[in-house]
Amino acid sequence: MIDLSSEEIALLHRFAGERQRSRIGFYLSVLATPLAFAIYGAVNRDVIAMAIAFFGQFAFVVWVVRGDTRQAATLRAIATRLLASDNERDPATPA
Repeated sequence: MIDLSSEEIALLHRFAGERQRSRIGFYLSVLATPLAFAIYGAVNRDVIAMAIAFFGQFAFVVWVVRGDTRQAATLRAIATRLLASDNERDPATPA
């Protein structure tokens, strides 16, 4: 059995239990306000509303990318351990 850290196990449990529909719903709910500002700004030619929409969406994207990069390091560690464990069981398999 592969010895995973508690952080790695927690991430695997999160991915295993997560439904794609709930994730899409979360993204849509967070982006609804900037989208409303963007539509309002475009219809009324309001530069301030469009700027609020842009910076709201920009902040959201930065937040998501930051979270994904943190998880990427943990996923790399899990993948490395899984591949190392697989190579120990079957050394004839190329890495």
